Formats: sequence, structure tokens, C-alpha cells
Amino acid sequence: MVGCYAAVARTLLAARSFQRHKALRVILALVLVFVALQLPYSLVVLLDTADLLGSRELSCAQSRRKDLALVVTSGLAFTRCCLNPVLYAFVGVRFRKELRLLASDAGCMGRAQDGQRPSPRRRAPLSTWLDMV
Repeated sequence: MVGCYAAVARTLLAARSFQRHKALRVILALVLVFVALQLPYSLVVLLDTADLLGSRELSCAQSRRKDLALVVTSGLAFTRCCLNPVLYAFVGVRFRKELRLLASDAGCMGRAQDGQRPSPRRRAPLSTWLDMV
């Protein structure tokens, strides 16, 4: 993941777009959250797998600590999955605008005072949604 985002960041740095700093900020936030929340889980799973493959006997206390570490770090990893959309929403300005437009088009917000739906707006094409960073 870090390698892929590094390649994207390198490409963005070579671009002459004024919004590249915003995209780099989103990438940096995603990588930092990944390292902080997903990496501990990956390391605990790696250590657990090494224990299983090595057929090493663990004491009861060690086994409980390992199980607790798996539960806690898996919770952190699941939290990271939930945070990704939030990061896009709060860090990416264009993402926020498009999400607001989508919610408005779906009738979730932006209703007029008399209960009528506001005038329809043109929805962005799919290629725009893919470039929302």
C-alpha cells in the first residue's frame, strides 16, 4: 500500500496542478492512518502465524496476551476501514462537494421550504467520481 501511494505521490509531484497539494494531503493522511492502525494488526498476525508454524508451546498467560493483542489490533484495523471514507470526506474538498451533490440529488438534504425538491443539478460523470482525490 505504501509503495502504491508513493508512486501516486511521485506522479502528483511531477504534475503542474494547483490541487496536487490537496491530493498529497489525502494520501499522507491515508498512509499515516494505515501505519498507525493496520500495521499493528499485521504484525500480531505475523507473530501468531510464526508461533503456529513453529509449533511453539505457549503458556496460558502468553496465549491470553496473544489473543488479547489479536482482538485489540483487529479492532484497530476495522476502525481504519471505517475511517477511510471519513478521511476522504474531511480532507478532500472535491469529495465533500460531490458527496453533498449526491446527497442532494438523492433527496437526503437541500429540500426547499415548501417540501419541493430543489431544481435538479447535473451529476458528475463516473470518471469524475474516480478522480475525486
